[in-house]
Amino acid sequence: MYRIVKETNKLNGRVQYIIERYANYFFYKKWTRELDVDGVNSNIGGYTLEEAQRKLAIIKSGEITTKEVV
Repeated sequence: MYRIVKETNKLNGRVQYIIERYANYFFYKKWTRELDVDGVNSNIGGYTLEEAQRKLAIIKSGEITTKEVV
């Protein structure tokens, strides 16, 4: 289960939408920003809601990277 969280920086007025995943391990239940995506060690999201929704759709599809033979 995923959700998109809106964060607003009050110092500079910048808005950022961040994707979070619900972590459910036995007694450990919370929302985390660690999405277990290969090659990404930071927050995933965007500066617009549409950009965050597009990235969430890619994460849900499971096709993070594409490969082609050249």
